[in-house]
Amino acid sequence: MFYDFTLTVPANTDYTTPIERRMRLTKGVIHRVEVDFPVGTRALVHVQIFRGGHQIFPTNPDGDMKTDGQVIAWDEHEELDDEPLELVAKGWSTANTYDYDIAIRIGLLSKEVIYPFTGLFGTLRKVLAFLGGK
Repeated sequence: MFYDFTLTVPANTDYTTPIERRMRLTKGVIHRVEVDFPVGTRALVHVQIFRGGHQIFPTNPDGDMKTDGQVIAWDEHEELDDEPLELVAKGWSTANTYDYDIAIRIGLLSKEVIYPFTGLFGTLRKVLAFLGGK
């Protein structure tokens, strides 16, 4: 599955009261994240992503993502197997003229796809245990 969200950050949004975008997902494993900053943001628009009130992207709590006309993208392994099954993007801007739309794309796969042999090995262990093996 591939999710696509837009975080619209108004001009002059103070970092103490960032704009928020809730991103509801399903159970699975986040394997890819992309944060797309349009041309013109001049690294004046900042984004952080949280889960359950804790910042997870970027990992360091005092960090944020910012750039101009580029996509910040990375491969990830973040398991979502219990609530909250949502992420919250927070953004602020020191740009004083324009609002900016930041595209946030999240690739999410089921655990069966990420770990294809988990179910098979579990079944084999049960069969071996039933037959008297360990």
